[in-house]
Parts: sequence; C-alpha cells; structure tokens
Amino acid sequence: MKTRVLHRIWELDAFLPLASTSTVPSHKATPASSTVSYTGSRSKHATTNRSWADQATELSTVGMKPSVRLRDKCQTNTVKAVPRRLTCFVGSLSSDVTEEDMTSLLTEQGILDAHCRKITPRNGRTFNTSAFRVSCSAAFESIFYNKRSWPEGAELRDWVFFTIVVMARDVVKIVTYNLDGFNNGRSCLTDLCNDPDVSMIAVQEHWLTPEKLFLLNQLHPEFSGCGVSAMANKLVSGVFHGRPYGGVGLLWRKKLSGCMLDIRPAPVGSFLYR
Repeated sequence: MKTRVLHRIWELDAFLPLASTSTVPSHKATPASSTVSYTGSRSKHATTNRSWADQATELSTVGMKPSVRLRDKCQTNTVKAVPRRLTCFVGSLSSDVTEEDMTSLLTEQGILDAHCRKITPRNGRTFNTSAFRVSCSAAFESIFYNKRSWPEGAELRDWVFFTIVVMARDVVKIVTYNLDGFNNGRSCLTDLCNDPDVSMIAVQEHWLTPEKLFLLNQLHPEFSGCGVSAMANKLVSGVFHGRPYGGVGLLWRKKLSGCMLDIRPAPVGSFLYR
C-alpha cells in the first residue's frame, strides 16, 4: 500500500540545530552514520531561503482522498466548522525520548496545544529509535513546519488517515458429503440443510442420471441445487448394466443465489461463488 508523504526530508533543506536556548537535553535525534544521511539528496525544491511549509506546498503527493478545494471563512453564527489540526509522524528520535519531552520541546517553541503520543512497535518488535504522532492546531503551522523547531536529524512526515470500509457479508460454511446414492443419503442431507450454520453442501456419489438431477434442486425449500451426472455418456451409448455410480452436486441457500455465478450453460450447471 502506498503512503503519502507531504513533508519529505530528502526534498527539503537540511535540519538546523535547535537554538541554544533550549533546556531539554533529551530532545535529540539518533545520529546518522558516516554512510547514511538523513537529509539525502536535495531536490529542486530545496532552497536555503524557504520554510518547510512553503516547500511542502509544491511537493507531489499520492492522494488518499480528494484535495481540499478551499478553506476559508464567512460571517455566520449558525454553521460552524471543526478546527483542523495538523498531524505528523515524527521519527528517528532517540529511544529514551518521552511524550513529556516532546510536549515540553514544542511548548518551548511556541506550540501551546501540542498532543504527542509515542508509537509502540507492533508484534513485539524493537527498534533503536522512537517515533511519535504529533498534532497541533493550524494556528501554529508556521512553527510546526519550521525546521528550527525540531532536533537535527529528525524526520517529519504527514500522518495519513485511512478510511477502511468493511463490507458485511454472511459467513459461508461449506460442508462436503458422500451420499453413496441419493436415496441412501437423502435423510442425512436433509438434516444438513436444516442446520442454520450450513450455507453450502458439496455432494459426491449421488448416482443420479441427467434426468434426475432436478431432485437436488427440490430437496429442501431453503436450498437450490445443481449437479453433474457421471453416467451421461454411458446412457446414450446403449442399455446401462450394473449399479449406478459417480456424480457430484452443489446445494446452497437461496439467500446466496445472488452471489452464485453460472459459468457453464445448462444442463451442466457449473457455478462459482463470488
């Protein structure tokens, strides 16, 4: 899955150290090695005279939702909007930095309503760096996106909010049953159809001729059915001798009929569940 990064460190100017007035020693980023640079190669957007906020507006992004066409205000006392908060991922910080340290740092920089939450690695993973979800009101945007507000080597990225839509569907429980002859297994097959947890039943060895396959569709009022006879070619070749054999079929609840796709023409009746 692609992630959208609005404020990409490698396309912005290099970090500058914090002002010497800072009194919070724990706000430090993990130093880069001799072969890895946190700032990376600079792009055409990187200049020495422009703020992060100015540079970020020109960066191309992978949109996760439609762009905001306008954000302004009119004179009204009846309709009010919820103030937008700036939310970013801040990473490559020392592992001993706490939420209180981050909040204290941003307060010193002039952001008075910062919310900082330390991100806990999933599945028991451990890292030698730490990361935070940091947000503040839009009124502090110029400070929030100012590189002098953050430790040297830190990474600031736009926090992406994903909207996950879960389509509710019935749980489909499929049962397979060897009839050993339709008449022999009919009673147990009916019991399976009466089980409310069973959605589909795949049967084998029903021994039905092509003319009798309709019995699968008439077995139960809540089930539809179709099947294939193993004796179709044998019957057209002459008089059949011996006991019947083979055959497969599928029964499904009629409420699932809208999900069944007929992939072969009648009388074969092969279906797929979609």
